Amino acid sequence: MERRGYVRGITRQVTSELSAITFPSAARSITLTARHGSVPITIVSRLAYPVRAVLVVATESLDVPSGKRESIRIAASRTTTSQVIVRAPTSGSFPAQLLLETPTGLVLDSSKVTVRSTAVTGIGSLLSVGALGFLGLWWGRHARQRRSERLIPR
Repeated sequence: MERRGYVRGITRQVTSELSAITFPSAARSITLTARHGSVPITIVSRLAYPVRAVLVVATESLDVPSGKRESIRIAASRTTTSQVIVRAPTSGSFPAQLLLETPTGLVLDSSKVTVRSTAVTGIGSLLSVGALGFLGLWWGRHARQRRSERLIPR
């Protein structure tokens, strides 16, 4: 019976320590104006000492050039921000699951982030330039026609 009490006490202490490192509670959305950029990941620590953890970015759609697992140092009793470089294959919205793990693989916390890329593709640029060209031609013809109507008396 006494052993169970010790085990419960130790379990409570370990759980308390592990739950002191978290992501902010709300799911976030990040907008990139290009196909690649950095996504800031915020981690909150309520521990009185610094720790090492592993940040895991689980995504099927985004490319993470530095790797999907990154060892980070979390400062004591403060907020730590880590920048993760991502590349989006096209414009659009891409979900990612963030996991914060101990170096041995125990999951401390998880969060979701949506990365939106608003990059203009080559075809989008071509269509925009074509539309502007058409608008310029139309405006020029319209202005010339109005000027000639003012010069010719009726």
